[in-house]
Amino acid sequence: MLKKSEFPITTIFIIVIAVVSIFLLLSVFAVRIPFFSKELYCKTFFHIQKSSVMPSNLRVEQSYCASENAVTKLVITNSSLIVNQTAASVVGCWKLAEQGLYNKGLLCTALVIRVNEDVDFGSANITEVLAVNNIQDFFNFNNNLTVSDIAIKKGVEKTILVEYEPLGKTIRVY
Repeated sequence: MLKKSEFPITTIFIIVIAVVSIFLLLSVFAVRIPFFSKELYCKTFFHIQKSSVMPSNLRVEQSYCASENAVTKLVITNSSLIVNQTAASVVGCWKLAEQGLYNKGLLCTALVIRVNEDVDFGSANITEVLAVNNIQDFFNFNNNLTVSDIAIKKGVEKTILVEYEPLGKTIRVY
């Protein structure tokens, strides 16, 4: 049987251990799974932390939880840069998707093409640029890249999208 003075001490001890464990778990998620931890933080703890209970120097700005999934829009007018910029967008999207660890789809880049000549390219052109730049150590473009054949006509504006698909852990260019 517990004495009167032991019960509150054990209860306080259990509460302290629970709070410390939650913070330790959050710190592990922050290191290993940054997207998950940010999403968890922004959906739950941010609302608790922004309350007046927390000291103002410990609060994170609301901009931290603003959606960073805004599409990067690039306008390309030089036809010689189209394939290189598309390949760079593929690598950037792969980095943004945490090299295939992110579990949601991302629309990374919209390349707006305005050129004065016909341009055709596809998977072979993109993988050639990636191979020349030794990207295969970072990104397995044979398994993680899907590129539609793209034809751009002279004087016609065309938008090329680069996105990450989590199911196949692939970057898709279309």
